[in-house]
Amino acid sequence: MEKVALVSYHFWYNYGTCYQSYALWKVLDKMGVQAEYLNFGWEYPISDDVYLLHFWKKNVRINPLRLFYVNLRKYIHLLKRKQRILPQIRLDYTLLTNNRKFDKFRKQFIKETPLLKENCLANIENSYSLFLVGSDQVWNPDCCEIKYFRNFLLDFVKDNSKKGSYASSIGRSVVSKEITNEYKKYLSSFSYISCREKSGCDILCSCLKKSVTQVLDPTLLIKAEDWRKIEVVPRTGQFVLCYLLGNRSTIVEFAKRIADKKGLPLVLVTIESDIIEKYHRFVTNGIGPLELLGLIDKCDTCITDSFHGTAFCINYNKPFYSFMKKEGGYEIADNSRITDTLSFFKLDDRFVFDADSFDDNGSVDFTFANQILERERLSSLTYLEKIINSIKQS
Repeated sequence: MEKVALVSYHFWYNYGTCYQSYALWKVLDKMGVQAEYLNFGWEYPISDDVYLLHFWKKNVRINPLRLFYVNLRKYIHLLKRKQRILPQIRLDYTLLTNNRKFDKFRKQFIKETPLLKENCLANIENSYSLFLVGSDQVWNPDCCEIKYFRNFLLDFVKDNSKKGSYASSIGRSVVSKEITNEYKKYLSSFSYISCREKSGCDILCSCLKKSVTQVLDPTLLIKAEDWRKIEVVPRTGQFVLCYLLGNRSTIVEFAKRIADKKGLPLVLVTIESDIIEKYHRFVTNGIGPLELLGLIDKCDTCITDSFHGTAFCINYNKPFYSFMKKEGGYEIADNSRITDTLSFFKLDDRFVFDADSFDDNGSVDFTFANQILERERLSSLTYLEKIINSIKQS
């Protein structure tokens, strides 16, 4: 059986990261491929700021006295600055209850190597038939330091025939000359290269002078009925869901209007401290990846600024509204991912640029989107099978 090393952000407390990591591994597993994620061990240091978030983890040695001291000092610091403690406590509690569910998901669904030390990379090449980068924003230079960024460009792999990517995302429509040079230096040697968004394909086609295939995000390779097999169904009736990554209160206000119009309660999923403080009565805690899947599937309508929130609404055929995560134009990082996807599925009308003036009845016709999804799912799976078949023949 061929052994494939997957290189992606599979280790963050982030819903999309978990979904795409599981999905790509699951699809390869169905193809009869033994795949696992390389664990580079990029753990966030247990500094004072994040110490509280780690105290419940069994694999982290925690000194109870230090734990008490760190959190006491944090809250005293807030008092000295004449800031309220309650917002910080609310945020800490949200992160604590959510992250427990994330760790449970990782343990159950994410297959990874033991911790790899930096000096191990030089000798790892012979252990795998293929190194596959993706999905997620692995080629977005804003996500990590340049020395780690090059790991996602497979700078440690010498055999070009072993280099490939699936649905790698740049996450933006404009990159600097410095990063363009990094792409030219490392990606030109890839045997197979693909991107998730058209904007990423355009950037790489331009700088590499070679064709770049656009493929679906791994989460869309798995049908809705298969995602439903692992989701956690919420214990509630009808509701409107607001799944928020950014801190734009205008999105929550829009969601409130939709909920009030429908006469339904609003469920808010977020870890943004300002949003939690202002709308804490709507915030639902203890939401891990499986719980969020259930909320998206069972809600009446979803309002989101998340790429994967948008992707699952399309997969589930769920009425939705998508927003920009950050203020600014379409070229801003995190915005182009959503607009590209909506355009790809002919659902541009689900994008809300101005929440104050936007008004429709909320109904969505998924007829064309479903046809596109079926066609592109087959095409993307064929592309992935082509990569796997190449290593079987070598």
